[in-house]
Amino acid sequence: MGRVLLLAAVLAGLVWALVGHARGPWGLDTKGGSSPLVLWAAASQQAVLEEALLQFSEETGIQVQVQYGGSGTLLGQFLLDANGCDVFLPADDSFVQAAKAKHRVAEIVGLAHMTPVIGVASGNPQGVGGIEDLLRPDLRVGLGSLEATSIGKLSKQALAEKGQWDVAQKHVKVFQATVTELATDLVVGNLDAAIVWDTTCAQFEGMEFVSDPTLTGLSQRVALGIAASTRQPSSALLLARWLQAPERGGGIYTKHAFQRTANGDAWNPRAELVVYAGSMFHAALEDVFQRFEEREGVRVTRIYNGCGILVAQMRSGGEPDAYFSCDSSFLDDIEERFGKRQELSVNPLVLIVPAGNPKGIQGLADLSQAGLDVGLAHPTQSALGRLTQNHLKKLGLWDKIQTSGNVKQDAPQGDFLVNALLTGSLDVALVYASNASLVRESLSVIPLDEGIAAHQPFAIAKDSSHPHLSQRLFDAVLEERERFENLGFRWAHRP
Repeated sequence: MGRVLLLAAVLAGLVWALVGHARGPWGLDTKGGSSPLVLWAAASQQAVLEEALLQFSEETGIQVQVQYGGSGTLLGQFLLDANGCDVFLPADDSFVQAAKAKHRVAEIVGLAHMTPVIGVASGNPQGVGGIEDLLRPDLRVGLGSLEATSIGKLSKQALAEKGQWDVAQKHVKVFQATVTELATDLVVGNLDAAIVWDTTCAQFEGMEFVSDPTLTGLSQRVALGIAASTRQPSSALLLARWLQAPERGGGIYTKHAFQRTANGDAWNPRAELVVYAGSMFHAALEDVFQRFEEREGVRVTRIYNGCGILVAQMRSGGEPDAYFSCDSSFLDDIEERFGKRQELSVNPLVLIVPAGNPKGIQGLADLSQAGLDVGLAHPTQSALGRLTQNHLKKLGLWDKIQTSGNVKQDAPQGDFLVNALLTGSLDVALVYASNASLVRESLSVIPLDEGIAAHQPFAIAKDSSHPHLSQRLFDAVLEERERFENLGFRWAHRP
């Protein structure tokens, strides 16, 4: 497949480029048809993107139209009319976060890091040693525009920390709209020094840089945002994953002196996530998984079961990318496999009985009374069963209930107990509130004063090939608080 790079006219100081070919080979399910993706990018990204997008287009057939400019300028335009953009890539992710806060960005994908430095001509002929030298009267100094660029904003921050901003801004010869213009001024001799990115210096012959501790401490993450309004989410996210992948765009970022994001997702155009989830989550997660698959253009292989069974599967060789645990205790059992846990929800336990509660059951102490058919979860196959056993033992009721002969079913998950009660096989069962929420019109629910509940965390496997994709899946779940609460869960996540 051939390569095409069409440079269009300069409009309002912004450069446009058209990169790409015909539609890609994977038939991505997007509403945008064959329209090119529109990428708005900071000028600091231009050298990387000119190389990366040619390769992306050649490999996928997806067209990408690029608008370059200062990050502040692009953000202002993006907030004013995000419908003109599919992917937003400013110099640092503070601009992406600002767009996210305004609900203009749906997903954020980290790509690399870069650090502010003092750019000088090769050989440093003026002997610039650090940020204090920018106040020297013999130096012609340039900074990025405070309104239009990320580097300008950081330059002001660094100089203000030194108590030098008021003097420095009066001394600056020029404030440029892009970091590329600052670098050009240095190379052609119009400036002696300018605060630029370390990566900018690597892209221009005839210049080098001087590091300064104040600037080094302002290293920034480069991240892109997927526009919430994009009509081509699968293609936009495919581009994001391609740029992040170590063996694709990540390598190009490294080549251009960026510090690449650690542990980037492996490249796979048809990426698959294997997700283990406690059976209690099925009603809460299934729709989310389906929408995530459609938007990301990936496959989520989900395995629901009792958490005791899931843990046994993992110990026998199962390797999920991520795990929605029924209770913290089950994640404790295999915590060496997973990274940092993220709290999601709490699921209280309740008693369920036939509508109207014909046996007059009031609480857990009644489960041993004569003539009852009782359903409990299995104590080793599920979090529900383990929690039930531990709590009844704590109350001194476990042995009494077991010896009563009332326990007619010990199921691997709460849904089985609900079905048994609906068919008349049981008089009472101890289940999660989320189990009971699905049958409120058919059964009666008895809350428990003891406050017994399971706590559900989420974690990503340390050896997952797709940790960032897994995190985006969890981020999608975090948008479903109302759904979880309607199903009887209590929300536990804290940002």
